[in-house]
Formats: sequence, C-alpha cells, structure tokens
Amino acid sequence: MAVGSPSSFTTARDGETAFLTPPSTTQTSRNSPASAPPARYRQVTQLPFELAHHSSVYLESGQYLQGYGLLTSLLRSGSSSSTSDRLPAQIPPIQLFELSATLVVYPAVTTRATTPDKLQASNAAAKYLRDVNRVVGPVNAGFAKAFVFTGLNSPKSRGWRRRGTLSSPINGDSKRVEDERPIKSAVAQQNSLWAKADDFWRVVGWAFNCSVKYKARWERWKIWLDLMLEIMEDDWKERNMLCDKQQDSTASDELLQQSIIVQYLIGANANSLVGRRKLLNAILADGGSKAMSEFKEVFKDELKGKKEESVKPIKEMRLDEGDFGDLGVDPDEDDDIDDADAGNGSALPIRKSGRSTTTSTRRASVISLGSDSSEDIQDDSISPTDRLGGMDSVRLRQRILAFVSHYLGHLSLREYHG
Repeated sequence: MAVGSPSSFTTARDGETAFLTPPSTTQTSRNSPASAPPARYRQVTQLPFELAHHSSVYLESGQYLQGYGLLTSLLRSGSSSSTSDRLPAQIPPIQLFELSATLVVYPAVTTRATTPDKLQASNAAAKYLRDVNRVVGPVNAGFAKAFVFTGLNSPKSRGWRRRGTLSSPINGDSKRVEDERPIKSAVAQQNSLWAKADDFWRVVGWAFNCSVKYKARWERWKIWLDLMLEIMEDDWKERNMLCDKQQDSTASDELLQQSIIVQYLIGANANSLVGRRKLLNAILADGGSKAMSEFKEVFKDELKGKKEESVKPIKEMRLDEGDFGDLGVDPDEDDDIDDADAGNGSALPIRKSGRSTTTSTRRASVISLGSDSSEDIQDDSISPTDRLGGMDSVRLRQRILAFVSHYLGHLSLREYHG
C-alpha cells in the first residue's frame, strides 16, 4: 500500500485516541532498564561507520530510493520469528532521521516533484521512519534527540546535543560513530524543516492552514502530522511504562521530561496562558487572515509550482575530490539552496542556478488555492467540517488536542500527588 494513499492514512493508527488506553490493555509491559526489552521492540546497535557513510552518500547525491532501500534492509536484517534469536536492529545516526522527516514534506520532492521517482523518494522517507518507530521504538531510535526545532527564534540550537551518539535508557548502551561528518546537503542543513521552523506548533498551524487553503500541500503535511503523532504518542506511552518499572522517582521524572511532547510543550511555554493560547490557535488554524498571519509557510516559496524543464550542460565528475558532478542534483532545489540565509554559517558547497527568474514569472508560478480578500466571510453553504479542512484535518486536530489534554492532565495529577 502506498504511503501517501488515503487508505494508508486513515488506517495508520487503530484510533485517534489509542494512546489513552491503559498500557496493560494495549501492549506488554516493559521490564526495567537493566532487563531485556519486550518482544514488541528490538534492541538496537549503531551502524558501523562505513555503512553509515555509504547511506549518507546515497542521500547526499539524491539517490533516495537506493539509500532507503539499504537502510531498510539493514534495519530488518537479523530478525527472526523467534524472539530470542533476533539480533539488534541496525540504525543510522539521528541526522538521517532528521533528513527523512524533512523529505516527507520537502517541496522539491513532493508538490514540485517532476518525476514519479522523486515523489516515491518522499514516500520512502515516511515509510522508513514509520518502520523504525515500529521495529525499534521511538526511545531506542533516539527520535527525541533527532526531532528538535532550531529556527531563528527557537530556544535551542544544534550545538546543544551530541551528534552521532545513540543513548538508550532501555539497554543503557551508548555507541558513537567515530569521525562522523554532517550530511552534505542543504536539505539536511539550512533548508531542513527543523532549521526553517521555530517550533512544532508553528508547523501544526501552517499544516492546518494548508488543509483549508492549499490542498496540494495538505496532502503531504497530513502524512507528516500523522507520522509525527504516531511517534510522539508511542514515545510518551513507552516512557510511562518504563517509569512504572523505575524505582528512582527522579530518574522517572527525567525520562518523561525528555519525551518529545514535553519538549514541544516546554518550548511553547504551555504552562502559561499565552503559551496555551498559541497551542489552541495552531490546532484550530482555519486559513483565515489571522491564522495565515500567525502561521506562515515553513519553506521559502513553498507554494511555488513546478518549473519547466531546461537543458543544462552536464557537470564533470571528480570522484577523487568528492565531487559528484550533477549526480543526484535536483534543479528544482536550486532556488531553495540559493535562498538559504548566509547567517546560517554553513560551510557546505552551494550549487548556484544558471537560470534567471523574473519577478513576474515567479509570481505567476505560485499556486494559490485560496480565495480573495473576502476569505473570512462565513458562507452558510460550507459545512463546519469543510471550514476546518475536511474530515482528515478534523481528526488530526482532535487527536492533537486529546494528546495535549492528556499530558496536561497527567502533569496536574503528578503535581497533586507530588
């Protein structure tokens, strides 16, 4: 079943509030960190440097299908029908998870994709992240360290965490990929989703604006939101089950504080009235003028349409110098790379576009599915569901709201008993 198909979206989870079911009725309880994890998730080991490097080169050169084919085979290698015989699953450094999450919605391989292979690359990235989450679990995978927003107004920067290190509270293991280097791709660096957005709630607000005004973009953002919610729900559920087995209350509190949802709520000041209002505004964003002003596009010129193909000279390859020429270079990404802020301090080589684009042409290439200045005028012929972007949008809004309410209720209960 294709990742982006409606059926895969609606059946991705058993229910929007599955995380509210008591752990004892949904899955086997986890043992203490000193014991082996249960059968649901496999233990993990970091990819050897050579394989991690090989995977990175595939993704750097734009050979996404080959890269994800390799990563998926490594993830599933060593599995067995017998739980006791299963070897640890091999996972890459968290940088590849960051890049994968960006590719799910990156315009050049989604709404601006010029070939089916490019769109398949985006779907392959989503499928790989979902496989990692279901095979090894979000805690083992280190998703909380990977999915960190570092935009200009974000309180965090990429320097706060140790790159290339896998540390799991389940098996207590920590392995470092020696001499790890960043992925040499603007999509993984200054143009990544994590660098473009300040926090999760800005992305949520823009995604729901798209559900009302920009249906083509919504088709990709809803896949991303569904995937992120699955990971966040599983992360919170798993950490709570680990805490139930912890003898040290301080360690339990720290484990919960490191969860993805807690980090996103802390970043939004969710304990304050202003912070909670921002959360609600994001969840209820309806594409109106106020919502569009507060939650703007994540990627520069995200709504721009596909470009016409142009013939360009083939660049010579110099493999001994690490120059892949035009291999894997997507001309649709040129403007994204050129428009990257110089203040990001990236030392990565940047390929400039030889094409010139006039202002009028640029304006004409933008897809606009919204209405005119009367967009905020209520139309009685439009159903309440359609005002919020349709049933998929409403379900995701309900799911996020229920998840946040569940966490805040859990926090209040802990404070009451504390």
